[in-house]
Amino acid sequence: MCTGEQDFNTTSITCDEAANRCNVNGTGYPICIAGTRGEGADCSDTDEFYCGLGDLGVAECIVPANHSCYNTMCWGNDTAMDPIPCDQTTNRCGLNLDGTPICIDTTRGDGIDCSGVIHQDFYCQNNETTGSGICMETPAHDCYDDTCTGKDGFNTTTIACDQSANLCNFNATGAPVCSAESRGAGVNCSRADEFYCKSGLCVVPPVHQCYNTKCFGESTFSETAIACDQTSNRCGFNADGSAECIDTTRGDGVDCYGVEAADFYCSENATTGVGLCMETPPSDCYDTVCLGTKDFNTTSVACNQSANLCQVNGTGFPTCEAISRGHGVNCTHTSLADYWCGEADSLAACVYTPAHTCYSQQCQGALNNSTVFLPCNGDANRCGLDAESNPTCIADSRGAGVDCNTTMAYYCSYYDPSPDDVSCAYSVPRDCYNSKCKGALEYNETFIGCDQATQRCSVNNTGFPQCMNDTSGEGVTCDGSFKCGEDQDTGLAVCKKSKGLLPLWIVMGIIVAVLVVAGIIWGVKKRQSGAGDRQSLIGRETGY
Repeated sequence: MCTGEQDFNTTSITCDEAANRCNVNGTGYPICIAGTRGEGADCSDTDEFYCGLGDLGVAECIVPANHSCYNTMCWGNDTAMDPIPCDQTTNRCGLNLDGTPICIDTTRGDGIDCSGVIHQDFYCQNNETTGSGICMETPAHDCYDDTCTGKDGFNTTTIACDQSANLCNFNATGAPVCSAESRGAGVNCSRADEFYCKSGLCVVPPVHQCYNTKCFGESTFSETAIACDQTSNRCGFNADGSAECIDTTRGDGVDCYGVEAADFYCSENATTGVGLCMETPPSDCYDTVCLGTKDFNTTSVACNQSANLCQVNGTGFPTCEAISRGHGVNCTHTSLADYWCGEADSLAACVYTPAHTCYSQQCQGALNNSTVFLPCNGDANRCGLDAESNPTCIADSRGAGVDCNTTMAYYCSYYDPSPDDVSCAYSVPRDCYNSKCKGALEYNETFIGCDQATQRCSVNNTGFPQCMNDTSGEGVTCDGSFKCGEDQDTGLAVCKKSKGLLPLWIVMGIIVAVLVVAGIIWGVKKRQSGAGDRQSLIGRETGY
């Protein structure tokens, strides 16, 4: 357009200034002068554009908007007119002077915007009647189909089609077409565990205790292996059949017996790489060191094998690894009190603690601490020493004791010389019984009253004397005539002989003996006298 000036400043005439220029005559009326171009606008070449006219016919650069999907038809001014095909991806619609549509190949045209930040989130279709663009969303999946099957007469025809980056479609006959315009069909997998995709399906590999360490190829590569720790990788195949180690999920392995890792540790076949379960059965006592081999056969490291495994590296150097329990020994026992775990030549050994009738009640220190005592019931504990030789009471087995003759009434005595030295005391009848109980250790000079005719003495775990009423106690047996006495300080019983009647019995014995002898003499004499008288009488009668 060309606009006049002064009184004609609202007057405009048509003037294509691509080949003409706009001017005014002496009155200010607009004139279009041929021979040279006129005014215009400069457009950026960074994007497509086409030229349009603004108000008063001023030239404008029009940059058409970008769309996700574009229309495929152009319509005229009259809706009764038939549309014309026009792929507006690279063309735009216009109108001829008579109002009929025209497809102009200068820039892109109209369309719609689809949700999604990448083209894979959708693909484009068009309304068959209007040609308007339609966004066909293709949501993301975890696993995608890898084939495309036709329809109608081609419903048994399948072609390869990786639908993670391609769309399965059909041509007019129904034959399958794999087009790179969007991603295609697939499935979503649970995130509760590892998975990998196979033929459009989610495959969750089973969990194993021990995993294989090698992958073998197939076909001509069936005996060729590559290293692959399948704890966090799985085996696959390259196009030529060679093995591939894929770091998407865990792989193959074996399941081991046992409910916890301490029951086994994992090894593998050196040739095939197949995982092996190396069982480590529980033991009663475990080694506490790990010994080396080869040049390191005199080297040891601390290793509690109740929770660790002793291993050696290629040079024979020992290492302690927390992958399983290790070596130990089993002890013959019916209860845990029957033994405790010791060592012999740096290896675990069973130290047996047989049952006794009476048990020690104290633990005694050693060396500079030999006068230190610690209460410790030997029925369920044993004595030990710490690094400074102080006594310790260890609750892993029974302790020291003595065996008593159980066919007799007995009790446990803790007197001589201290409560850690126990002895068997037997309740036998006595003529005289002690009347006091004596303590031990720091109570060695302490006495309490205790009639041991019906009670007995004991001490508690500190050595203080106690009087127990479960049986009779200690005393002495007397000979002959006696009466019972006691030491006033200690209460120890003594036998006292009876001396008052002894002289009388002796005198009476002598008198009886004299009378017996006198009687015998008298009898003899009387018999002799009677014989003489009879002889005289006979002589007189016979005349001799």
